[in-house]
Amino acid sequence: MDIDFECPNLQELCSRKSYLIEAYGHEDAGYLMSTFVLLFRVSSLGSLWPPLKGFRCCHQVTGYSSRFRIWASETLSIIVDAMEINSHSDMQKNWESITRIKILSIEKGE
Repeated sequence: MDIDFECPNLQELCSRKSYLIEAYGHEDAGYLMSTFVLLFRVSSLGSLWPPLKGFRCCHQVTGYSSRFRIWASETLSIIVDAMEINSHSDMQKNWESITRIKILSIEKGE
C-alpha cells in the first residue's frame, strides 16, 4: 500500500523507533512499528476487513467516509485518510479499493 504523511514532522517521527520510544514509550513504540510494517506489507485496507476487535483492527471513523482508525494497541491508534475509494455496495470491495492512505495522526487514549 502507498503511504503518505500529513506533515514532514509526523513522517520523521514515524521513521525511527527511537523517536517513537521517546514520544510514546518502549511498549507503544513497538506496537506502532509493527502496525506500520503491516500497513506497508498489505496491498489495501481490504486486508483489514472485516473490522475486528483487538490490535490491528480498523474501523471507519463515524462522520467521515474516507477516514479510518487503525488500532495499534488498546490505547493507541493511527488515524488515516483514504486517498481514493471506489464506491461499491459491498463494503469489502470499498476497503479493497483503498490502496493509498495518508497518515494524519497518532492518538493515545486513556
